[in-house]
Amino acid sequence: MYKTDYFLQVVVMMSFRVNATIFTATANSSNVAFLQSLSPNMFIIVNSITGLLFVPLVNHIFIPCLPCVSIKARMAIGMIVNAVAILSAGSIEFSLHSGTMSEPVHTLLLFIIPTVLITLPETLTYTSALEFIYAQSPESMKGMLTGLFYFTLGIFSGGSTVLFYLYLRPSSNTWNYANYYWILLAFSVMGLVAYVIAATFYVNRRRPSTESEEVEERRLFYNNISMP
Repeated sequence: MYKTDYFLQVVVMMSFRVNATIFTATANSSNVAFLQSLSPNMFIIVNSITGLLFVPLVNHIFIPCLPCVSIKARMAIGMIVNAVAILSAGSIEFSLHSGTMSEPVHTLLLFIIPTVLITLPETLTYTSALEFIYAQSPESMKGMLTGLFYFTLGIFSGGSTVLFYLYLRPSSNTWNYANYYWILLAFSVMGLVAYVIAATFYVNRRRPSTESEEVEERRLFYNNISMP
């Protein structure tokens, strides 16, 4: 059961962290003078700040308004919106490359896509994933599973960076960045499919009362101490 628990975390990370460098791609591929004057790191900072703003929005508005939506369903919703966001970003790059979109419209959408359509599902999924860990894990494994959650986050962040800089090096060809978004979309869809399969077969752990769980934790602790 705990292996399935961790697998759910892994597929969530696979869906999201492969698009960690989408902000760098957005900044580097832009032909807009204002965006070219900004460091790609600024896009990541905007993403982080927006995420902090979205946390209370998700916790105090979205979740209370939809109490019947389970934790696993909220993660799935976030992953679907994330895939739509990547599809939108790729469509913007394709339209810019084909000349069907004007620069002012492209400039506006470059800010809307990264800061809203991607950050919001990230916030929804991350908070739900951490809630899932604390709801389904025994007391003795909460810290370990939380650490594995962030460890997996770092692995896929590094993997997406390697993919971007080695396979799709920054260039003036916008078509490369549109293809990059399609690759990210493929990873997101694969992650969503894997998540749906894992969530379908996952059996929710029935937690005992806090008192009985503490008694069991103390028993296991003293048994480990008494072992030769």
